[in-house]
Amino acid sequence: IVRASKFRANYFMKYTGLVSGKILEVGSSEGHFLEKLKKRGFDVVGIEPSNSYLKAIERGIFVYNDLLENVNLPDSHFDAICMFQVLEHFEEPKKVLTLLHPKLKRGGALVIETPDIYSIGVTFEKTAHKLFNKEHICYFSPENLDGLLKSLGFSKVISHHCDYDGLRLPYAKMIKKILIPLINPRFKGQLEKVLNKEVDIHCNLIQEKSCPNRKQTRVAMQRKFKDFKKFLSVPLDILFSNIAYLLDRGASFYWVGKK
Repeated sequence: IVRASKFRANYFMKYTGLVSGKILEVGSSEGHFLEKLKKRGFDVVGIEPSNSYLKAIERGIFVYNDLLENVNLPDSHFDAICMFQVLEHFEEPKKVLTLLHPKLKRGGALVIETPDIYSIGVTFEKTAHKLFNKEHICYFSPENLDGLLKSLGFSKVISHHCDYDGLRLPYAKMIKKILIPLINPRFKGQLEKVLNKEVDIHCNLIQEKSCPNRKQTRVAMQRKFKDFKKFLSVPLDILFSNIAYLLDRGASFYWVGKK
């Protein structure tokens, strides 16, 4: 989270060109990003409906603890509005963006980070149902988000992929992501199969009829092993995340535009 917040703050200043001003973050969570900007001289405020806003308050960040549509925000007030891994959680993103548009000053920046449903990582998901997060209601690609925002009066400054968790382990999967598109450009991933209605997207749950305690023990051991692998992979994750950024191959993309 800390690494992601630092990246977002640096990227924000680089591509908005802002060195000061009024900043709103929708879905500000514990306030890590806003804290970074506040220390750099920005006037920041967040909106966070969950209890995680309490952590932001402890960091000295003012946060509206409510839903976006319930907050009375002034028009032509903000120099930038940011949403990181948030837009995909809204049922009607067009209404959300329409609501936010007048809150920006003329020439104000809109900054969005969201997963790319057509990212290279999606291609190599083993099971179709894992492509879709139950908390993600809408799915975006750089192309369809461009079209949506352009229709609402925003002009794009830049769109670039990023990935904080590297290109995901195990390493065999990483190698596949690099080599298979080169060896077989027509390789068909799970998403393409879903769109062609070749596979079922529903999760098939296998009921464990016996030895529930043994199952719980096995699951606990698997989690510990997975956590250990994550710990060992941190240096490589950081390396691969930077490679992903340089190659524009991350799982999410960062969109910056202006009103």
